[in-house]
Amino acid sequence: MLQQKPVQRIANFGSSLVHSTLCCNFTHSIFSCATFNLGRQTIMHKHTDHLNLPFGWCHITALSDFNPKQGGHLVLSDLRMVIGFLPGSTILIPSTILRHANTPISASEHYYSFTQFSPGGIFYLNRMGPTRWEEGLGMLSTWSELRSTPA
Repeated sequence: MLQQKPVQRIANFGSSLVHSTLCCNFTHSIFSCATFNLGRQTIMHKHTDHLNLPFGWCHITALSDFNPKQGGHLVLSDLRMVIGFLPGSTILIPSTILRHANTPISASEHYYSFTQFSPGGIFYLNRMGPTRWEEGLGMLSTWSELRSTPA
């Protein structure tokens, strides 16, 4: 799967949205890990990815042939948001600190996904010390900042 051009394009697109100096799985990809969710109906129950970099991004792409008006929505519980997530859509979320899930699709449909992320431990080893975590936390918006930003 890693050698397939469409998979490489998705990986490179997700990486083009953020920047890093780490070496990764795909040419032009900054994420250190990738997951292919190829079950007939990939369902994410509400969760966080607690081992990922807390101030890092998780790149999620929805694949396959489902009706996005009836299911497959991305649910961001902490933000009280439900996002219509069409097949082929890509989003970056801070999956360590933001609870996320997706809604079921009909039994006759398929939902696959491709996800890229980076575990927090890699960054700790790359740049040790508490100042790295403080620096990372300083990159995040506060709730009051998010509430004051116009939609």
